[in-house]
Amino acid sequence: MNSTQLKPIPNNEKVDLARFRVKEPQEWVMDDVLAWMLDVARRNQVPVENINMHKFATCNGPRLLLMNEQAFLERDPVYGTMLFTEFRKLVGGE
Repeated sequence: MNSTQLKPIPNNEKVDLARFRVKEPQEWVMDDVLAWMLDVARRNQVPVENINMHKFATCNGPRLLLMNEQAFLERDPVYGTMLFTEFRKLVGGE
């Protein structure tokens, strides 16, 4: 009932924001990827509306594991590097 203007992003009220933490990234489904992105945005104080979450909406964990930094940047030119770096830290790639 709030008339605030928001960019269309996946409905994060239905996403279990902690579920991704108890799984290995290779087990993540699309909702886990979105929950992780919301977590990264909050920890880095980035307004979630600014991240191109819809471009990652079809990604699961195995797909993210195959993506290089350029693939993250193609989906989000502004925050792609941050997302890639955060993901590599999570999987022990740094």
